Amino acid sequence: MIADNRRAEELPAIVPPIVFLLGAGASIDYKYPTGPELIGSLIEEMQDINRPFVKSLGQLSKFDNVDIPESLIEEFCYQLSHCKQNTVDEFLNDNSKFRQLGAYAIALFCIKKEDQNKPGSKDGWYPFLFDLIKPNDNAFSHDISGIFTFNYDRSLEQYFYKTIKNSYTDNYENAIAKFESIPYYHLNGTVGEIKERPYQSTEDLNIIKQAGDSLLFIFDQGLGESKEYHEAAKIIAKAQTIFILGFGYHEELLYKLSFPQNFKGKNIFGLTYADEDRSKFLNLFKDEKAHHSELEESIENFLRFCYAGKIL
Repeated sequence: MIADNRRAEELPAIVPPIVFLLGAGASIDYKYPTGPELIGSLIEEMQDINRPFVKSLGQLSKFDNVDIPESLIEEFCYQLSHCKQNTVDEFLNDNSKFRQLGAYAIALFCIKKEDQNKPGSKDGWYPFLFDLIKPNDNAFSHDISGIFTFNYDRSLEQYFYKTIKNSYTDNYENAIAKFESIPYYHLNGTVGEIKERPYQSTEDLNIIKQAGDSLLFIFDQGLGESKEYHEAAKIIAKAQTIFILGFGYHEELLYKLSFPQNFKGKNIFGLTYADEDRSKFLNLFKDEKAHHSELEESIENFLRFCYAGKIL
């Protein structure tokens, strides 16, 4: 059963356990681009060979097994500017000679976005998620059984660690433990562990290389075979409600989470960025109890609407 414009009382129930599945659109409140927007962002950073961004990429050639000559950067930027693909993943799948350069460029782009003072305690939709988890509540149980992201950025964990630290001095250890008790996985890799490196921009080439080496793309061989994917699939199988936020509904990724069997019979709420993604959602979940909306409304407003009197 699909609905696009239901009243709140007509929406599917929100029944625990609840899983959040996050795509690039889930980070737009924090100034990160969607998948299609990332192409334009990289072109802007790399079109001038004299920019610090490009020079940093070239300097990675000092490492063994890294070869990024200036000519390759120019060729990458030119082809990306004129390609037909909608995402960097798709472009790299069809132009494998740029695979290494693309990973380092994305890692550097994400790292440059980091700022220890952000996100703010009231920025975007993370505060709503924070209130759902209630880190300072002495009751250790919660309805959310997993948060799984396809994104490389660390904005969500930065928000939680920073907000907990500045909000609950007297109950810090318990609040952190409650947040960390929820399985939270970067399914396709991340630019770093928040406990190991502060959320701030750096020009350290070792950090940039390590971050780039950890990133995986949709069509990479072996993607989906990690412990994180296997654990996420198990948790999704047991969930009753799934929120899918800002995701492009790439079937390759959903299949790695045991779609469609793990999604059957669930209450599914989807929020997407583009009409094409909306069509995919309606097609993929036509047999489920599902509600979809576009990102014309904020994620926070979408969640508030869905949650209005709907928790069982």
